[in-house]
Order: sequence, then C-alpha cells, then structure tokens
Amino acid sequence: MAEDQWSLKEYLPKNSPKRGFFRKNLAPALKPRGAHSFVAYVTFHFEPKDESGLPSAEDSDLLAKLEESAFVELEADGLAIQRCNRHERRCEGHSFLYSQRAGVFEKGREIQISASSV
Repeated sequence: MAEDQWSLKEYLPKNSPKRGFFRKNLAPALKPRGAHSFVAYVTFHFEPKDESGLPSAEDSDLLAKLEESAFVELEADGLAIQRCNRHERRCEGHSFLYSQRAGVFEKGREIQISASSV
C-alpha cells in the first residue's frame, strides 16, 4: 500500500472569527473501488473554545488520542484507510474507505465506546 500523503488547508471566512481545517490523504491508492469499496464517515462533536468554532486544548487532545489509537487500529488490520478529516464548527469528521461493509459497523461501535471512555 502507498504511503499516506496529506495536504492541509485552513478555511477563514471573510469578516468572521470562524476557522476550519481540512486534511486530505492524497495517496494514489485512495479511490473507492476494489479492496476498499465502501465509504464511512465518523463525526465527533464538541463545545467550541470561542467564536472560532475550534475545540479547546483539552478537547483537541482527546480527539488526537482517538485518532492515534482507534483509527490506527482500523488501518493496521487493512480494514480501512483514512481518506480525509474536517475540523470546523463544533464538529470533527473523518472519512474512511473500508474493505468490508460488516466491519464498518463493528469498528464504528468500538470507536464510539473508546470515545466515551477517554
């Protein structure tokens, strides 16, 4: 499998304190077909730290821990590849390409449980 190649874009609307970040995996193998033909989207909601809509430092740490633990497990067994990440307006969302439809729901439930215990 190809190495991940990430791009990062910051979104700053005119005349607004709001900010958003979009991260996309540019690896050539990332197309919804073949071994990874299912798409899943996982979201986490948080209370923003201020008008920017971004999470507090504490919430940012929790979201990073989830990405470093639960998401790594998804990719380690070849079940999923993280495709992109959206971070704005009280929400962080992650898009994945999955190899099995059944695995999406089982692993999603595991992530939900790990998120509630962090």
